[in-house]
Amino acid sequence: MVTGAVTGLQHGYSDAEEKNPLYAYIAGDITKAYDSKQATYVGRRMLTVYTGNADFPMVFFVYDDISSVNASYAKRFLLQISSKSAPTIDESAQTVITENGSGRLVLTCLSDNVKLTGVGGRNSGSYDATKSQNYLINGKQLVPKTKTADDKHWGRVEIESTSSSTGASFMNVLYVTDKGNTDMATVKDTASENGLTGGVFDKKIAALFATSRTEAKTELSCKTYGSSSMDYYVSGLAAGKWKVEVDGKAVGTFEATEEGGLLTFTAPAGTVTVSPV
Repeated sequence: MVTGAVTGLQHGYSDAEEKNPLYAYIAGDITKAYDSKQATYVGRRMLTVYTGNADFPMVFFVYDDISSVNASYAKRFLLQISSKSAPTIDESAQTVITENGSGRLVLTCLSDNVKLTGVGGRNSGSYDATKSQNYLINGKQLVPKTKTADDKHWGRVEIESTSSSTGASFMNVLYVTDKGNTDMATVKDTASENGLTGGVFDKKIAALFATSRTEAKTELSCKTYGSSSMDYYVSGLAAGKWKVEVDGKAVGTFEATEEGGLLTFTAPAGTVTVSPV
């Protein structure tokens, strides 16, 4: 059974010997994994970057684009919580924090028109290990309610679009740190978007995603917030050479491969424009 197709794949290293991974990117059309009577398009692009920052060693960007047959069909991003402890959900900041073992995971949703809901436990919203209560799937417990059937998970957090449209997109940024580290890395969205959307992490890493569902072949731009030297990853582009400018100043010409469709370069924060050559 075919449930999806890879539409972009690329990775890179921080050293010439290729011993230290720097980033990994994958994109796919996973529409066929969903009921065709409900969803007409489901696309996902994911980028992992190793930051070199011991406090926040890895960041994970996820861009989802969805269309449904009916506007009433719920469109959600699901974050499964592997810990027994309830996560901290901040609706105003659109963040979720969960700790497990020696680690902490922080998710920030950069999308507009979303609500965050914790779904754990049959009624109370909190996990009860003695009864093995967890979230329901189609009205049934994930595991039988017996003393031995402890699935060891609290539940999940659902990020749901509140838009009354058939289409929705989600831009989520997740990063890891040590358990108990209450310092929060800066996560910022992009603005003045013209065919590009994305997020900036720690004022140093910008992940930008073309919003077209096919390979972008025209000029794209958006505004980023960060430092005078940032690592950029621009995905969803047609293969070939692309000219990059920031605030009207030339940065250089870079090439997107057929397999990856991804540009990588270093440039200042500002209004970023990429144009096919």
